Amino acid sequence: VASFSEKPIAPDSKSSCVAQRGSASVMPPSYKDFTNNFPVLFEYYKAWSRMSREDEKVVSDLHQHYVQTQVTWTEKTGGIIAIHDWAVRRVVIWSGFNFTKAKSFCMRKNHPKGKGCLTEGCNYVHKCLLCESSEHGVYEVRSNGTYMCDKLRNWDSELEAYRECYGELDEEQLRLLAKKGPLSAQPKVALTQNSMFGGRASPKVNLFGALGGDSSSDDEDKNELAAQVADENDRSSQ
Repeated sequence: VASFSEKPIAPDSKSSCVAQRGSASVMPPSYKDFTNNFPVLFEYYKAWSRMSREDEKVVSDLHQHYVQTQVTWTEKTGGIIAIHDWAVRRVVIWSGFNFTKAKSFCMRKNHPKGKGCLTEGCNYVHKCLLCESSEHGVYEVRSNGTYMCDKLRNWDSELEAYRECYGELDEEQLRLLAKKGPLSAQPKVALTQNSMFGGRASPKVNLFGALGGDSSSDDEDKNELAAQVADENDRSSQ
């Protein structure tokens, strides 16, 4: 996995943010803005967009495995929650879409309480869900309370900048944008606790209960791509 350094939002993008906030309807970012100004977000959605039906079946199977074996996460407040959808997807990507290998990943190491795995003699693989470092879990914190994972801190910075420019994240829209390029419009999604971002968005359709790849037909994709190109040309001429 590539490492990402802190990368501020470009000046022209900041100007675009001001214009966006003053408009009645907020458009999604262009493909160029998405890749250049939000590299960590883009990497996640790009990896998701490349999943085949077979890959998504592994995600669904692992999600069900966690439910059946009562693998859960502990929040900072002490509450017990189901493993977030984004985390299941990340484990499967790390495993190379191998279900047996995915089951060997330690979720205790990555729980939101931020204390890592406290099980003595744990034989599961101890790596960060995001950067795959063996030195920490994704939510592990230093003594001063800051996250140890640089990539998670970058994610949070990009998320804040994205929301300032474009409003709440639309997961399906960003997945398709990462896959195909600029989009003119996509259906909105509901906010749930299962997404990667705090308050946090995920599609109304349960992506792990009925994963089946892209539902659009080839003709729909072609029409969508034509609309994307036209939209991008309109932006360039402005």
